[in-house]
Amino acid sequence: MGCEQTDLTALIERARGGDQRAYCVAVALTETPLRRWLLRQGIQSSDREDLLEEVYVEGWRSLRKLRDPAAFKAWIWRICRATVHRWRVRAQWEAAFLSLLPFDLLDVAPAPAPGGEAAPLSLGAFAELAPELSPEDRLVLWRRFGERLRLREISALTGFSMGHVHRQIDGARERLGRALRRRGLA
Repeated sequence: MGCEQTDLTALIERARGGDQRAYCVAVALTETPLRRWLLRQGIQSSDREDLLEEVYVEGWRSLRKLRDPAAFKAWIWRICRATVHRWRVRAQWEAAFLSLLPFDLLDVAPAPAPGGEAAPLSLGAFAELAPELSPEDRLVLWRRFGERLRLREISALTGFSMGHVHRQIDGARERLGRALRRRGLA
């Protein structure tokens, strides 16, 4: 344990200096416990791989913020737990927004939230609003808040200017807010 921790600390110190190979070795030394934890959380294999990649990419990007290289294991665990939390919240929002989308554009049925859990009631309320939002509103809201695309990315997808996309999102949010208020949900 002590020797492995010293080696990991040295690897992280080198990685903080920009040594990508040292970081790859550190990843190899620490990923098995994270992978097992994700498995115990009931996360499917393909999602586990994506989450692990996201965890270690975020770790690399913010490695300079790590004050004590000896604390790398605990630090990467915190990143992993936060990443899984964000992934679950994103999945709940995705399920809620999928209920608003015109399925003829998707050719798929909405997937349940991770673990088969029902989305919170406040998210389920969005499904009741589907008739009050146009397909364009649903799609732009999904792209911005479900897929978390930036205005520039939505603009590239639609061919509209960023200003137009911004106005479209603002209008859709305003119409959604009015619909929520009319139903006493906001």
